[in-house]
Amino acid sequence: MLTLPHARILYYIMGGIAILFAILCELDIVPPAYLHADSAEEHYRLDITCILITLLNTYTALRLPASTRAKKQLAADKRKHALIQCKSAILMTVAVYINLAVYYGTLRSTALYCLLISLIGFVFCYPKQLPDAENKEK
Repeated sequence: MLTLPHARILYYIMGGIAILFAILCELDIVPPAYLHADSAEEHYRLDITCILITLLNTYTALRLPASTRAKKQLAADKRKHALIQCKSAILMTVAVYINLAVYYGTLRSTALYCLLISLIGFVFCYPKQLPDAENKEK
């Protein structure tokens, strides 16, 4: 069963992979501008893809713990809280990875803005305890 410490370790690993990829691209170990979008149409498609993935994943990831389905699962079994938190972080990580790859692949500012929005959402997906568990400890 996935516990809260395991979910936090996974969160740090996912963030570390994104940081490692960015460092590799900044040091030119992975050469930037590896996506060759030659036409304006291809740039437009990449920009729209980044925007849609950012909007959909950010909204879904941040609303997932408060959804009715998640509340029903928590009512049935409190141990699923870490799994729900982990799913939320994974959704944001997908957006971060795609935006990171497109930004360093094209070096366009739209992907950079989407990456920044995704990173802010990723920070808010940090796995935390249930509010009920905090009140019982006090």
